[in-house]
Amino acid sequence: MEKVKEIEKLGIIGRGTIVDHGGEKYTFYKNDIDLIEKLSLIFNKINYAPFWIDSESKKFDVAKSEVTEELKRKNITIFKLKISDRSLFEQRLSQLKSIKYIKRFLKEVDFVLIFWPSAIAFYTYVICKIKRKKFAVYKGGSFKSSNVINVGFKSGFLRNIFANVIENFVQKNSPVVFVRGGEKYPSSCYVRGNSLFNVNDVYKREDSCNSVKIRILNVSSLLPVKNVDVIIRALKVLRDKKYNVFFYHAGVFDRENHSKMEELIKNLNLEKYIEFFGHIDDLGKIKQLYKDSDIFVLSSKMEGFPRVIVEAMSQSMPVITTRVGGIKEIFKNNDTALFFNPGGYLELAEKIERVIKDRNLRKKLIRNGCDFAEKELSLPNPEMIIAKKIKQEYNRNIR
Repeated sequence: MEKVKEIEKLGIIGRGTIVDHGGEKYTFYKNDIDLIEKLSLIFNKINYAPFWIDSESKKFDVAKSEVTEELKRKNITIFKLKISDRSLFEQRLSQLKSIKYIKRFLKEVDFVLIFWPSAIAFYTYVICKIKRKKFAVYKGGSFKSSNVINVGFKSGFLRNIFANVIENFVQKNSPVVFVRGGEKYPSSCYVRGNSLFNVNDVYKREDSCNSVKIRILNVSSLLPVKNVDVIIRALKVLRDKKYNVFFYHAGVFDRENHSKMEELIKNLNLEKYIEFFGHIDDLGKIKQLYKDSDIFVLSSKMEGFPRVIVEAMSQSMPVITTRVGGIKEIFKNNDTALFFNPGGYLELAEKIERVIKDRNLRKKLIRNGCDFAEKELSLPNPEMIIAKKIKQEYNRNIR
C-alpha cells in the first residue's frame, strides 16, 4: 500500500519582489503575493524568499509605487535573501554569497518551488540536485533575459547560446517544470498565468478602430527593457502619414526613463497625442482602459509570457507584439497576433497601419485572440495544478 506524506513547509524562492519600507513594514507586488497566498491556503506553512528591495536599492523609488500589496496570510514566513543591484560586480558577489543562505533556506523546507529565471534559481537548482532535495521549477521567462551570465561574453549571440544550453539542461533534468510557453519536455506542465482577470471578465466585440481617433495602448512598467520609446517613434511615423493615432500608457514609472520619454515626446512634437496614466490599481479602471482602446502593442526586448497580452485579448483588442520569450511559442503571427522585431519602430508603424487599414485582418486578430483568452482564463487556477503536481512529486518513490 502506498504511503502519503504531507508537506509540512513548502519553500518558494525567486518569485517576485518584497519592498522593505523599514520598521517591519513590507509590501509585495499583487500578482506575486496573490499566487503565494493562494498556495498558502493549500499548504500548512510556506517559507518565501522573494527578491529584497530596501532604501539602499536603486530600484526602491520605482518599486514602492507599484509594489503595494500587504501580506494577509499568517502562515507565510519571509526569508531574507538580499541581492545587491548597485553594480555588476556587487551583484555577482552578493549572488555568490547567497549560496550559504540558500543552503539554510533549503534545510528549513520539505520541498522547494524554484521560480526561473535568475542566478538564485540556478544556484538553488544546482544545490537541490547535489543535496537530492525535492523540487519543481516554474519557468516564467528565459534565462538569457535575467542578465545572469553576461560576464566574459562580449557577444550577445554567444551569451544567448550558452543561456539556452543551461536552460534546456535544467528543464530536461527537472522532475516537474511548470511552463507558460510551449511544452518541450515530458516534465513540462502547462499552467495559465496568475492574471487578475477571469473568464467572466471577457468582453466581446467584433471590431475596433471604428472612431476617428485611433487609440494605441501599452500596459507595462516604464523601464528600458519595455522599449516604450519604440511605440513613441512609431506614433511619429504614423502622425506624419496623417493617421489620427494617439498613444496611452499604463504602468509604473521609472523616474529616469520617464524623463527620457518626455524629452523624446517633446523633440518629436507629440505632447498632444500621448498620455501616461501611471500604475492603475483599480481592476475596473484597467478593464475600461482596454475597452476604450483600439490596438494593443507590447514592444519589450525580453519577456516570459506577459499576462497583459491575454488581458488585452480578453477585451477584444488586436495585439501587436515583439516575438520574444514565450510569446513566439504560444501565439501565431497573422493569426492571434502580429509580430515585429524588438526595436523596429518602422516595422511597428507598418504593422499598426496594416491593422488600421485591413478590417478583415483586424477582425480575425480580435476573434482569434479573444477565443484564446477565453480558453486560457477558463483553465483551472494555477495554484491548484501546482499544488497537485508538487504533492505527487513529493510522494514519488515513497512506499
